[in-house]
Amino acid sequence: MNDLSGNIVKLSDIRTKKLGASSPYGPLRAGLITYRTTRDRQLLELLSDLEKKVNDLTSKSYEVLGISIIATEAARAALSAGGTSENGTDLVC
Repeated sequence: MNDLSGNIVKLSDIRTKKLGASSPYGPLRAGLITYRTTRDRQLLELLSDLEKKVNDLTSKSYEVLGISIIATEAARAALSAGGTSENGTDLVC
């Protein structure tokens, strides 16, 4: 029975230490720590997903820009090479 009372005291000490957990913002309860770390993990996952999507969209936008530049240069070259249209009017760039 003596061993059991010693365990109870030890459990009581553990509970007191858990209740006294502190952070830079003051004392915390154990459940709040779990909630905060879960929320932080979820935010980090969302941020990582957002960064991947931004990188993908950036890559696609550069691809569209490159195609646009090539098409513009080709159209400009075609217009300047022709000089006049079939009906005799001048083409202006």
